[in-house]
Amino acid sequence: MHVLVNDDRKSNGRSELGWDSTAASAGLLHAKEMARYNYLSHWDLDGHGPDYRYSMAGGLDYVMENVYIYTHTPGMEPSTKEGWQDLIRQAEQALMDSPGHRANILTPEHTHVGIGIAYESDASGWRLTIAQEFINKYLTLQPVPHRVSLGDTVTISGKVTSGNLSDLLINLAYEPFPAPMSVDALNNTSTYSSPAETYDDMLLDVDSSGRFEQEITLDYSSQPGLYHIRIWGNIESGEQIQVSDIVIEVQ
Repeated sequence: MHVLVNDDRKSNGRSELGWDSTAASAGLLHAKEMARYNYLSHWDLDGHGPDYRYSMAGGLDYVMENVYIYTHTPGMEPSTKEGWQDLIRQAEQALMDSPGHRANILTPEHTHVGIGIAYESDASGWRLTIAQEFINKYLTLQPVPHRVSLGDTVTISGKVTSGNLSDLLINLAYEPFPAPMSVDALNNTSTYSSPAETYDDMLLDVDSSGRFEQEITLDYSSQPGLYHIRIWGNIESGEQIQVSDIVIEVQ
């Protein structure tokens, strides 16, 4: 599927995407859960979205997700390698035929992708699930803790690795801890939009070598929850794009 994604991008004048193993790990865990419980959603059973799952897997960049499911009756799964490859080709074509998924696949600012694919069968039939995790990787960032206490300070440090990125800005956003979701509720969701709301922003001071460091205290009105550290930057076209969304659990 990585090859198919890049074929679709090349045929539409887009650059090829490198492989992101962290994104693939996050995608695989989500694909496995969707296959096991027979649902299709950008949210999971714990109520978390792709930004949280990517961060908890160790991701430090910005992620956008496509998800897909194919179901069939018992005993009708492919019996050959070629049959499974045909299903993957059909899946990529179905995503390209869907305007929102196609736009994600062809987004010019994406630089990498990780893909998780899972299969599950039971008495009701079999399911193939896919999670494509598209990444904007323009920075090299130092890891931060996944979980801290309210009022703790974390340090965001790193270096700009793309020469066409400038004018970096940090947004701080907050959302309460999510509630678990039922399979029925998950199957009734649609396009993912983070519920986190921005409560502060600041310019990021970048030195002549592209390095930066910023200390951030995580405390929004003394509320525990999920705190997002989002970094934005301008590219050569003048467009502002998101290049990081680090989610931290604050207790």
